[in-house]
Amino acid sequence: MRRGYTGWVAFSVALFLVAGSLVWGAPVVRWDFEAPVGWERWGLWRFVEARELGGEGPEVQNFPSASTAAYFGVVDSRSGTGRYETGARVEGVLSSPWVPVGGASAVQAGDLVRVRFSHYRQVESYNGPYDKTIAYLCFLNMAGRYWNPTTQAWQAAEVGVQVFYKDSSHLCQTAWQAFESENVQVPQGAVWARVLFRFDSVDHVENHYLGWLVDNVELHRTAAPLAIATENLKDARVGQWYSHSLEGKGGTPPYAWAVGASSRLPAGLVLNREQGEITGTPTEAGTFAIEFVLTDEARGEAKKTLTLVVWPAAGSF
Repeated sequence: MRRGYTGWVAFSVALFLVAGSLVWGAPVVRWDFEAPVGWERWGLWRFVEARELGGEGPEVQNFPSASTAAYFGVVDSRSGTGRYETGARVEGVLSSPWVPVGGASAVQAGDLVRVRFSHYRQVESYNGPYDKTIAYLCFLNMAGRYWNPTTQAWQAAEVGVQVFYKDSSHLCQTAWQAFESENVQVPQGAVWARVLFRFDSVDHVENHYLGWLVDNVELHRTAAPLAIATENLKDARVGQWYSHSLEGKGGTPPYAWAVGASSRLPAGLVLNREQGEITGTPTEAGTFAIEFVLTDEARGEAKKTLTLVVWPAAGSF
């Protein structure tokens, strides 16, 4: 009698499987496992060369990359075949290196990202949730907390957005297939993102199958619209040092800042083009409506008018 098992908690979004050849834009990052630097793995996950699986036939050996793929299973060096049967329940996790988010990084909070990978999956066929093959997209903030998309909050326990799921109730493959998830929005506050693969047999029964091969993992990005995030400017005072940083979001960093052609900063203040920081010691009082212009590497442009109040020098009337 089989019994179900509830494992690592995750939250799913819609997904779809893509077979055959498709055209994608250039990925933000791509791993082909020829030099798997920074990947973490436990359980039966390993990196295997195609020649090691010579007994599995060309449909398995035809790795999408040059020669190496990630594999959940054990290779029999004598027969050149693989399986995940050990006499016990088996599970494991394969985690990509962390990809930076924010700053001058290619991925920004608010962006839409999607995961693409090629895989060959051969597990038990049974009408039940066994031999689970799952992929997640995880986000981490500066405090080391994980984004929970259901509660829309950061938490200490490791969670992720589930972007791929198949188990023993799904048909196995007879050839390598390409998969691309739907878009996932990068949460505000995220500073790192990574892809995580999990295999869980759930039990020890009927585990004499090849397992799961993964290759050519990619992270793609659709930029959020370029915008000026700053809502207000703090007040200034004549004769006193002033500093205020403007914030941009979306688009494709690095950013460049400017003051609109019909606007000007109060005398004594300057705008740093690269950093978006207003600094200086103002020499005139007044209320100034200033149009700021933000451009990005893709030549996108955003404008916003903000009001800067400069008070007279202390003690003046």
